[in-house]
Amino acid sequence: MIFYSDKNVYEAALERFRYIFREFYGKRKIVVTMSGGKDSTVVLNLAHEVMKEMGIEKIPVLFLDQEAETPMTIEYIRYIMHLPWVEPYWIQSYFQEWNASKGEWFNVWGPGEKWIREKEPDSYGDLEIPHNQYFSKTLDQVHRMLFGKDYLTLGGVRIEESPARLSGLTRGECLPGITWGGGGGYYKDGTPRSLVLYPIWDWKVYDVWYYIFSNKLPYCKLYNYQFTQKPLRACRVSSLIHEQAIHDLGFIKEVDPWFYDKLVRRVANVNTSVHVFNEIATYCYNLPPYFKDWDEYVDYLADNLCEDKKNAETIKKGYRSAKKRNVAKAGHCQECIDYVIHQIGYTSAVCVIAEDFGMKRIQSVERSLRQYLSDNYVKIEKANKEYESSREHQEGV
Repeated sequence: MIFYSDKNVYEAALERFRYIFREFYGKRKIVVTMSGGKDSTVVLNLAHEVMKEMGIEKIPVLFLDQEAETPMTIEYIRYIMHLPWVEPYWIQSYFQEWNASKGEWFNVWGPGEKWIREKEPDSYGDLEIPHNQYFSKTLDQVHRMLFGKDYLTLGGVRIEESPARLSGLTRGECLPGITWGGGGGYYKDGTPRSLVLYPIWDWKVYDVWYYIFSNKLPYCKLYNYQFTQKPLRACRVSSLIHEQAIHDLGFIKEVDPWFYDKLVRRVANVNTSVHVFNEIATYCYNLPPYFKDWDEYVDYLADNLCEDKKNAETIKKGYRSAKKRNVAKAGHCQECIDYVIHQIGYTSAVCVIAEDFGMKRIQSVERSLRQYLSDNYVKIEKANKEYESSREHQEGV
């Protein structure tokens, strides 16, 4: 989808921030949710630009510390939290998070356990956060504890990152005329619900880095190591027990072996995941000869390896939806269709074995497929024309 505008993404983002502060400052608590990554870095600094325009002295910045954070992430967060215009909320309270390496809950800052590092002296370490819930729910509850039910948080989500985000941020209004957010509305007692807004939703990864470099902004140093080994869009900073972080564990072992050793001792199955993941990917890449197609193979894996049948159905439904979406884009080019089916099937199989029930890997491979189909546009158009010509000929006969 292409959006046309008479202004660039930087100018459009500043207008959004001006609107947010003009409409909500003093009425709701406006909070920047910080991860240490490039996108939240841009959001924070754009907010600061507008704050200076409007004479606003400070803004709350919240970092939910998941313990399994790299030392370079923590170094950067310390820098952010000590900026004079930042009101810091560094959360280091006990909560549970899903451990993608083992498939069970991990006790983040668990009482009586040996942590990867000591807590910060001025962090919030005693919030009573409910357990056994996924990160987004935990983050929402932390915001409510600190800022009330009607807070407004600013995040760094961009539609370039996945089809789901594209769909979610371009349809359905959270505010009049605004789709780039979520929440809103009112509770039964008439009080407003919380809002989350994503002012850089339409930025590309190149826009993000151009803004950072052209303004000479500090950023997490982990990216410097990633730049040498990964495509720009694959460089990311996050907690190391997320599903997508499995890809980064071997890399972290090379960059910071001392930290990796502490991570292995603290988080179950991390070292196993590093060695097994590549073997899983290699094993799944080719369809086993005793299965007739990827449909049958993915169904077999889901039915036999997913203990929770809801997860099995999620995998099967996600696989078929992704396959249908991308095969349709391949038109009548059989070569492209075969490639799409293989990539979606292979990735779905890896999702089952790696217990990626959120199917984050499918979102990643769909980004690659968009580029592949774009590169083969001429070939697809030629196949479509040949198909139409053949059909017209048959109808004429």
